[in-house]
Amino acid sequence: MEFPQARGRTVEKVELVANSDCHCISIRFQDKTDLSVMVDPWLIFNAEFSDWKTHDQRVLKRWPAIRIDG
Repeated sequence: MEFPQARGRTVEKVELVANSDCHCISIRFQDKTDLSVMVDPWLIFNAEFSDWKTHDQRVLKRWPAIRIDG
């Protein structure tokens, strides 16, 4: 799935919201627009930040897994 409305925008912050009211990934852009991806409960999130400049993944940072219990 692609989100063409986000193309060319500058990201201000990316946030994972995992509480009893909301489960989503929110991408806030500098122009104050926001792309939110709602997520069903009972998932486990694993996040990595990677460098692909050489066309081979080099993981720069891994975060601990987050489990969302519905």
